[in-house]
Amino acid sequence: MSSRPTLHVVIASGQNQGNLIPALQCGATQAWVLQTPAMKASAEQLTQAFKARGIEVKRIPFDDRDVATLMAQAQDLAAQLDGQPVVINFTGGTKPMALALNQQLAALLNTGSAASAPHLAYCDTDHQRLEWLQRCAELGLAHWDGEAEIVFANAAAAVYLGGGWVEEFAALKLKGLFPHRWEQNLQVEQVGSGTRNELDAVVVHRNRMLIIECKAARTDNTPADWIYKLSQLSRSVGGAMATPLLLSARKLDPEARQRAAQYKVDVIDGAEIQNLVPYLQRWKDA
Repeated sequence: MSSRPTLHVVIASGQNQGNLIPALQCGATQAWVLQTPAMKASAEQLTQAFKARGIEVKRIPFDDRDVATLMAQAQDLAAQLDGQPVVINFTGGTKPMALALNQQLAALLNTGSAASAPHLAYCDTDHQRLEWLQRCAELGLAHWDGEAEIVFANAAAAVYLGGGWVEEFAALKLKGLFPHRWEQNLQVEQVGSGTRNELDAVVVHRNRMLIIECKAARTDNTPADWIYKLSQLSRSVGGAMATPLLLSARKLDPEARQRAAQYKVDVIDGAEIQNLVPYLQRWKDA
């Protein structure tokens, strides 16, 4: 591999180890910390950790209110970088932030030459995923150094491994069972408020609706937030005839599962996602 850039762009989050570890391992000398309104305190803590290790820090406010705002800010960030070699670390970001940085920032920085291509990184210190990481490396989706750092092969691979694979997995199973009665990535707008939301997948069968939310990576929101939002969207879109399903690559803790039961949200999580087809078949036959 070519030498890594010493400038890292990171997203402050509640789990800043994923920002700090790659920066230290890759010899970062500068870090640009993107801070959302909810992560100002975390950004300050990360700033102090970087400075204590001799890394120069620039903090940049990053408004995550909606996708359009994220895309505009990613464009501004590309202008500030002005072609500098950079490592973009997606570990701390929400899915919309990761998409904005991939689809906008990385694309603007990648002018076609190897020297200009940004390095895309994700850090996961959970050793239960080492075999998964090794397999990704074997498939050419990412380079893994055997420790804490992953460098994605390209922006598309970063999006896919950052969560897109869960949606693709669900889509393939839905296509097999419901060839003409499901859709993906539906945009819905609430009457009155105009609030827009995206539904990862929706199935309609025998006057019933199944609304599926796919989750893979850590986000600034908690599983309880996902569950509440999914429950409210399901009720708003499909009423009593809709069933909300949370499909999570990560295992939910007992508290989150209790919250899901309280809000009548079905959950398939962790290794159990391989049982999606039997679940879909039971729902179809009910």
